[in-house]
Amino acid sequence: MTQTIFLIIHIAAGSIALAAGIPAMLAKKGSALHSNSGRVYLYCMYVVGFTALILSFINPSPFLFSIGLFALYLAFGGWQSIRFWTLRKPMLLSWREKLPHVLAWVTSIFMLAQPVADMVDRKMFYVPVLSVFGLVMFILSSRTLRTMYVSKEIQVKDRSYLFRHINYMGGSYISAFTAFAVTNLAFGPSWLPWLMPTLIGTLIITLANIKWQKKIKPKATKAALLILILTAMSGQIQAKDQQAMITGQTVDQEMQPIPYVSIGLPGSSIGTVSNEEGQFILDASELKPNDSILFSCLGYTPVWKTQKALSPGARIRLISQSTSLPEVVVRPGKLRAKSLGMTKSNAFMTTNLAISKKPSMNLGASIGKKFFPGSKPFYLDSFAFYLQYNTFDTVVFRVQVYEAEWGKPGKTLLPQGKVFSLVGVKKGWVKVDLSSYQLALEDNFIVAVEWVGQSVKGNYLGLPIKMPVPGSEHFYRYGSQNKWKRFVSMSTSMYVTGKQ
Repeated sequence: MTQTIFLIIHIAAGSIALAAGIPAMLAKKGSALHSNSGRVYLYCMYVVGFTALILSFINPSPFLFSIGLFALYLAFGGWQSIRFWTLRKPMLLSWREKLPHVLAWVTSIFMLAQPVADMVDRKMFYVPVLSVFGLVMFILSSRTLRTMYVSKEIQVKDRSYLFRHINYMGGSYISAFTAFAVTNLAFGPSWLPWLMPTLIGTLIITLANIKWQKKIKPKATKAALLILILTAMSGQIQAKDQQAMITGQTVDQEMQPIPYVSIGLPGSSIGTVSNEEGQFILDASELKPNDSILFSCLGYTPVWKTQKALSPGARIRLISQSTSLPEVVVRPGKLRAKSLGMTKSNAFMTTNLAISKKPSMNLGASIGKKFFPGSKPFYLDSFAFYLQYNTFDTVVFRVQVYEAEWGKPGKTLLPQGKVFSLVGVKKGWVKVDLSSYQLALEDNFIVAVEWVGQSVKGNYLGLPIKMPVPGSEHFYRYGSQNKWKRFVSMSTSMYVTGKQ
């Protein structure tokens, strides 16, 4: 309820700010309309910034946090600049004038350092929006602080501050309109709503700069143009970053991480799996703004999110639900040990799980095999598969047992699957104990192994594949939310053991 209230206030203030900004830009500078609409815009941007900060704490999001700080700082900088421009006598600078810029400088260090720490932790390189905003704030606050400490006094009608006012306020309007466009406008490629406001806004600000250029000293002009370049750069990198990837974390009702959640666009190869801390990186270069991403994990209600609604660093909350599993009935009678499947590993072909040229190296891909127990129940004890090659130091797998429905994997039979890690295993048989689940399988079933995690070092992971193998059925799922593909007379080296 609290989040909804602040969200309504945030949206209302942003809408009013966008409307008030238009007459402020078009009216004659210094007129009553310009001043009054400018004040409305300024106060609404303060509300937008503060509510964004509050929402970023209610539902932790570094991206929303950076947007809030960025909007607040640009709006404040624009107000302070026009205040200095309209001074009637020189003014000595006090700590009150410097403090907001000091806080912005300190915050920018965090905004630059946090994504770097995140990349070191994930052992990946990318260009997060948070670092772009941090770089812009760092440069702007550094330049302003340097000017304040050098001059220590604001002169009357220092036209450089008029120039700064135009650029600060223009930059804040670009950030506000970009947020509106990305949220509400779905047209063209996914990068268009991110990039167009910056391009159009920069053109308008540049025209304003040209109008005042003859009245401003060259040094001040260069400083203002630097602000323009940084604003444009932030929009362009932001568009590229949004287009390239989506980052975030999967959590439960208590905001605790949910590991190994399947994430992706259903029916496509676009997908990934969250790691043991719930963090994920999803390639979004081929996604459209209205494409719906599915977050699913056994034991939780699936969640759908559109691509445009997924801000970098967002937390995706899944609600737990009860899962019905088949009852195990141990039938009387003497049972004998039995194995089903392909126990030989000699094959001349391989099927790949990890593909180094794919985003996240195809994380979430699965390979499975169908087993035929016959007319009597088969009491499953273990599953084994052969690792043909592995260049990773550590690999994380998830084994799942499915009912065979219409010839393909259907209902899952293991709660959340059997997740385990292999450390230092490069080749050979991998045996997984499943006896604790006490599964009694009366019909044909499918066991699949899914690749859900790996260490940084490495780029290849594959299993052997053999054909023709009459009567055998092999399954492959290229992407965590993709459809299963069935291949007859083909088999990888997999077998199960149990009693029958």
